[in-house]
Amino acid sequence: MDASIEKMITSFSVENKEAANRATVVWKAILDKQHMKIELERERTEAAEMEAHATAMKATNKATQLSLAKMSQESKILMTDMEKMDPLARAWHEMYRERIGQEVMATRAASASPVAPSTFMSIPAPSMFMSPPAPSTFMPPPATVDLVAATELPSAADEEVVKVELPMTSFM
Repeated sequence: MDASIEKMITSFSVENKEAANRATVVWKAILDKQHMKIELERERTEAAEMEAHATAMKATNKATQLSLAKMSQESKILMTDMEKMDPLARAWHEMYRERIGQEVMATRAASASPVAPSTFMSIPAPSMFMSPPAPSTFMPPPATVDLVAATELPSAADEEVVKVELPMTSFM
């Protein structure tokens, strides 16, 4: 009886190992399937994001084309008006049109490339405008005074001491 019990235990142990191996294989297959579902969902999300980006780029391109068409029409109107202008006004309008063209090219370049954070900040140029000096309270001497004689120093013999009392008034 002891031998038959040992045989049963050994047989049961082998069957348990096989069942455990089968269970491991099944669980691994289930986990792989879940992982594949997660990857598929991630790919769908990325595809939807790419589609949204492409749609936004198309809308930007369309808006840029409409803006360019409007600017072209305005440019034609300006050209006909410029033919009637004087040379200085014509030069100003040509400079303005060139600046607008540069802005359009910058807009095209910005819409063609992905948006990157700006790493350059321009420092504002110092102002060349200087405010005029405050109005002076200095009153020049009357024109009857001889300016040359007033600038000459008196001789030491003619020197006399004069006491002057200044009024205590505020300059404010």
